[in-house]
Amino acid sequence: MTKPSLLAAAVLAVATSAAPAATYSSRTLSGAAAVSGDTTSRSGFYRATFVLPSTWKGATRGATLRYGPIGSCRSTIRWTARLVADGDGEATERARRLLPASEQYTYGFGTRGRASWRVIRVKGADTVRGLLTAAMSGWPGAGPGERVWIEVRADSRAATGCHTGGIRESVAFVVADAFGGMRATAFPRR
Repeated sequence: MTKPSLLAAAVLAVATSAAPAATYSSRTLSGAAAVSGDTTSRSGFYRATFVLPSTWKGATRGATLRYGPIGSCRSTIRWTARLVADGDGEATERARRLLPASEQYTYGFGTRGRASWRVIRVKGADTVRGLLTAAMSGWPGAGPGERVWIEVRADSRAATGCHTGGIRESVAFVVADAFGGMRATAFPRR
């Protein structure tokens, strides 16, 4: 083999070698909570299960999962869940109302079953926010036009001034993937 063919073979071998696969682990956010915005004393249990990169190290404090620092921006992220009494309607409209943003600041959105989710960057800030909302059925005491909803939120802030690409790649797209595959449910306390 000539030197150019050896070089071409070496470049081809490096280009086609498999990159190590990212590993993910399942995370669960669960607990008991009173229904916020409720005029009665309803309460229930919630559970949200999703996957995040195994490299995201964190801690659980009560009903909150915290991770960070993440990426070059040294972002921290906090995951929370709650139960809310609100009007009857579509989950997509509710998610858009609770987490408004123009298209250029929206990093992801979608539906999964009866749930809807959105991930946005707050204009003028190094902050990423995500929300999954889903209507729960079978709640006693719900008035006409009222539903109990589960809300799972992710709030992230960069510790240092950071360019948009760093926040988008290291946090926003990962959070969007987590919401896209999330299973969230709640049921009333009997």
